[in-house]
Amino acid sequence: MVELNGKKILVTFLMHLGDLTLTTPFIHALRKAAPDAHITMLVDEKLKDVVLFNPYLDEVVTIDKKYFVSMGLFQAFKQT
Repeated sequence: MVELNGKKILVTFLMHLGDLTLTTPFIHALRKAAPDAHITMLVDEKLKDVVLFNPYLDEVVTIDKKYFVSMGLFQAFKQT
């Protein structure tokens, strides 16, 4: 098993609101497994309020997913 305490963990979620709410148990379990890790969640700007006050996250970073899609930047991620 990988030691996560003291690590920086980035959780990315750029999909739909309903799916995002279902990540809450995962974030809670991650925090319990790594209480000393710095957990950041990357979400679409329009969904930030769903996770902004999650007590198990240290930081929330947002992006404008529409902008990245319009620029074709997500295609690069899908190909790798």
